[in-house]
Amino acid sequence: MSATNYGSDPKNDLNENVKRENTQRATFESGTGTPQTAEHIRDSANNIRDSAIKLRETIRALRESGAIKEIGAAVREAAAAARDTAREIDETAKDLEREGVIKDTASSLGGAAQSAENMRSAAKEGISKTGSTQHSETY
Repeated sequence: MSATNYGSDPKNDLNENVKRENTQRATFESGTGTPQTAEHIRDSANNIRDSAIKLRETIRALRESGAIKEIGAAVREAAAAARDTAREIDETAKDLEREGVIKDTASSLGGAAQSAENMRSAAKEGISKTGSTQHSETY
């Protein structure tokens, strides 16, 4: 490989891909193809080399533009915000527990559930005494 071309020509890339696919198809259709297989391997090696060059250029451009540092700073800020939020939630939960709010809420819910159960039992008992499931009131 003499001169390295860092630019990419989409039309040339497309033509190279078409040639490569045709070569691969011919190799598999013929059932033979040691020369075609070797050409396929060479093409694959060239593709790997070209991809490595493009990747290196992309990383260099990102580094030089400062984008990688910006992403790092943004992730650091997001992590700090998540940590602070978790601390606030933890402190609030501890305050609620200390003040008895959680216990009182659980007790109230238990009482409400018991009241609902009592009402259901009373309704069943009333139905069984009257022997009817129809209601006299309409809603």
